[in-house]
Amino acid sequence: MCNLSEGVYNNGFYDRAKEDLKNLIQSTGWSLSKSMEMLRIPPEEKEHYEKVLKKQY
Repeated sequence: MCNLSEGVYNNGFYDRAKEDLKNLIQSTGWSLSKSMEMLRIPPEEKEHYEKVLKKQY
């Protein structure tokens, strides 16, 4: 996969996971940490989502 295709794929992947996290937090009342655990977000990606979503939750 070329760098451009990989970047587009990764952005879409991260956007989808971000939406899944937001929906899970809103529908269950779980914390961001608990939601990431339930979605099995890899430890190396958790910091990315914490930066993006901590401001909101």
